[in-house]
Amino acid sequence: MRVPLFVAIVVALLPAVGLADNAPLTLESALAEGLSRSPAVLAAQKDFEAQEARLRAATFQPLGVAIDRDAQPDTPGSPGGTISSSTVGLSQTFPAVGKVRAQRSSQAAFLRAAHAAVDAARREVALDIVGAFYNLALVQSEVSTAAQSVALNKELLRVARLRNKAGAVGSFEVVRANLELRRAQFNEQGASGRRRAAQIRLSTLLVLPSSQVVVPPLNPSVRPLPAELDAAMNLADPDARQFQAQAEAAHASAAAAAAERLPSFQLKAGTRSSRAEATGLSAVGPATTLSLEIPLIDFGTIKGAIREARATSEAQSARQAARRLTVTGIAAELQSDFTTAQARSDFANESEREARQALTIAQIGYKAGALGLTDIINAQNALVAAQADVRAAEFDLGLASAKAEVLTGRLPL
Repeated sequence: MRVPLFVAIVVALLPAVGLADNAPLTLESALAEGLSRSPAVLAAQKDFEAQEARLRAATFQPLGVAIDRDAQPDTPGSPGGTISSSTVGLSQTFPAVGKVRAQRSSQAAFLRAAHAAVDAARREVALDIVGAFYNLALVQSEVSTAAQSVALNKELLRVARLRNKAGAVGSFEVVRANLELRRAQFNEQGASGRRRAAQIRLSTLLVLPSSQVVVPPLNPSVRPLPAELDAAMNLADPDARQFQAQAEAAHASAAAAAAERLPSFQLKAGTRSSRAEATGLSAVGPATTLSLEIPLIDFGTIKGAIREARATSEAQSARQAARRLTVTGIAAELQSDFTTAQARSDFANESEREARQALTIAQIGYKAGALGLTDIINAQNALVAAQADVRAAEFDLGLASAKAEVLTGRLPL
C-alpha cells in the first residue's frame, strides 16, 4: 500500500514506460495507466501512510531520562544547614488503564477508513476513465461514419454531374448534391473536433500526452449484470466501509475519553546522591519515586469528549445507512440504463437493416431514372442516422456493463 513519495513523483512526471507513441489503448491498459498516475489516488495513498504512522504513535509515552535537583533544610536536631540532593535515572509515564488500548483501537479503525478511502479514490478515477474511454471510442466511430458519408456524397455528386452532362437532370440536382456534400464535410469537421476534445479529456485523466492516447475501433464487451446488483454494489462499496470504520473509530475514542477518569501514574528509578552542608557528609544510593494522579473534578472536558465521540459515531452510522440507500438508487438507475440500452440496440439493429435495404433500392431507382436525388439523400441520411443509433446503443450498453464491473468489484483495479 505504501508508495515512496519520490518514486510516485518520478512516475507521475516521466513518460509512460512501455507505452509507445500512438500505441492503441485497451480499457484495461487505460485503467492501469490512469490509476498509477492519478494525483487523487496518490493523495489517498499518502493519507493512508500518515494514518499508519498515527497508529504506530498510539502507544506509551517514550521512556525518558529524569534529572532532579533539590535542596531542603536538614532534619531537626542536626547541626543545621541544608541537604542538597540530585537524582539521575529513568522516567516512564503510564496513562490510565485501557486508554492506550482504546486509542490504538481508534487509530486502527481510522486506518481501515483510510484504506477504504484509497479504494474509493481508485473507484472514482476508474469510473471517470471508463466514461472518457467509451466516449472517445464512440466519437471516433462517429468520425468514421462522417468520413463514409462524405465519400458517399462525393460519389453522389459525381453521378449527378454525369447525368447533368447527359441531359438526364438539370443543374439543380448538381447544386443539391454539392450542398449535401458540404453538409457532410461540415459534420465531419464537427466530429473531428469532438474527437480531439474527448482525446484531451482522456489524456488528462491518464496523465499522458494526447499523442499517446489512441483508442482502436471498439466492440464493446458486455457482461450480464449480477442477479442481485444492489447487494453486490453495497458489498463492494468503499464509501460504506469508510463510514463504518469511522463510526468504530469514534466509538473507540469515546472509550479512550472515559479512561481519563481513571488514575494515571509516573515511575522514576535511578541513583540519588545527597550531601549535608553542615557536616560535609554525603551518601549515594538507589532511588525510586512513584507519582499517582487521580482526576478529582471534571469541569466538562472528559464528559464533553465522550459526548462528542458518541455523537460522531452515530453520525457516521447514519451516513452509512444513507450511503446504502444511495447505492440502491444507483443500482436501480444502472439496471434501467442497461435494460434500455439492450432494447435500443435490438431496435436500432433492425432499423439499420431496413435503412440499408432502402438505400439500395433508392440507388437502383436513381440509376434507372425512376427516383430523384432527394430520394437518395433521404435514404442515405436515414442509414447514417440508423448506424449512429446502433453505435450509440452499443456503447451505452458497454458503458453500463463496464460501470457495473467497477461498482461491483468484478473489474480489478
